[in-house]
Amino acid sequence: MFYSLALLLLFVHTTQAANQLNCPTNVTCVDRQTCCLTNQGLWACCPLEDAICCNDGQTCCQKNQQCAPGGNCTSKIVEQGNNQVQFVETTGFKLIPHSLTQQSVQCPDGQSFCPDGQTCCKLASGQYGCCPLRT
Repeated sequence: MFYSLALLLLFVHTTQAANQLNCPTNVTCVDRQTCCLTNQGLWACCPLEDAICCNDGQTCCQKNQQCAPGGNCTSKIVEQGNNQVQFVETTGFKLIPHSLTQQSVQCPDGQSFCPDGQTCCKLASGQYGCCPLRT
């Protein structure tokens, strides 16, 4: 009986830990988010997994993008056939302050989470990001 209870507690602890990411200074982001340093020197959460944290300390971009001025992200698209390179600029994702990461909603993929009050948005990559608007 004691052995079964110990295994159950270990499983619950492991499951909870897998859904959180600990940043420096005791800030915790939910699973599939990235810790980023803000322009105020505090840690916040980017609503994307393996994201690029922008130097403005306010936004982040998908891992295959680059940060651009004005809180935007740039993607390089190479067109097959004529070998043209095109750059596409999109709006960057806003960092989520630590106080908003304590409550979250689960996205339809069952693996991604967004802060309470935001909407899960499916990205072109197939992953989910968080939109600051409710549907």
